[in-house]
Amino acid sequence: MWKVFAAVVLVIAVGLVGRVAFPPPSAQAPVNSPSAQLTPLAYGEFPATPSAIVWLEPLQQWWISSALPQDKLANQNSMLYRFDAQLSTSDSVPLPASGNVSDFSIIDQQLAALDGQGRFLLFGDYATSRLAHRRKLLRDGLSHQLAAFAWLAESQQLIACEQQGKRLCYLFDRELKLQKTLELPPLSNGDSSYSIDSLAVHRGTLLGLSRSHQLLIEISSLANPALRPYLLPLDNDERALSLTTQDQQLVLLTVNNRQTDGVKLWTIDR
Repeated sequence: MWKVFAAVVLVIAVGLVGRVAFPPPSAQAPVNSPSAQLTPLAYGEFPATPSAIVWLEPLQQWWISSALPQDKLANQNSMLYRFDAQLSTSDSVPLPASGNVSDFSIIDQQLAALDGQGRFLLFGDYATSRLAHRRKLLRDGLSHQLAAFAWLAESQQLIACEQQGKRLCYLFDRELKLQKTLELPPLSNGDSSYSIDSLAVHRGTLLGLSRSHQLLIEISSLANPALRPYLLPLDNDERALSLTTQDQQLVLLTVNNRQTDGVKLWTIDR
């Protein structure tokens, strides 16, 4: 009898530990949120921990930046891995930036990035790998590190969101002068603990990724921000990292917690 009771207790305990270690992706998401549809696009080996992705249409290449290990100095460079469209072949070059790259965007056919120190980076001729860059620290009025940014071509503005804190995002003009500070509202269930970790503009709509909540968040009306979240139906071991676009597709980069040597790409429909 005691052996049976002990076995039952053990099974329950293991189940609880599993839910704590690998919570369901939608555990913290609004209950009534619709699910996005994910379709596998490509899989490839990756020799490091990825941090951000961008599709470069003129080169027909994916560029994925690697995250520096936590024991590395902030002034060291991360690597930039360049893949073909199927993620089957790649090469790498050092990324001329301090620390990790948090997010990529394309501005007037030029590659731009945001690094872990809150610096805006504008790269030179990426087609010939001459990645000379312009750097400016986006710090005026900011209270936390920036994690995500995107170029809003219609309004000629750059938007960047904090990694943590009060869900603050900032609008800059072309000269990187701060124009406006936005505080995003809580989710529809009142949850205010999410953050925006990557941004992309798809068909004129601004979209954010919350890694902790495994959510795709549609952000509309920047004058009075409104949110529409979508659940990302990923397995418990799959972790969403970064958003980008390829042609007319919205693309998600993920890694698997149990298979640390590869990356996956998915198209997102909502």
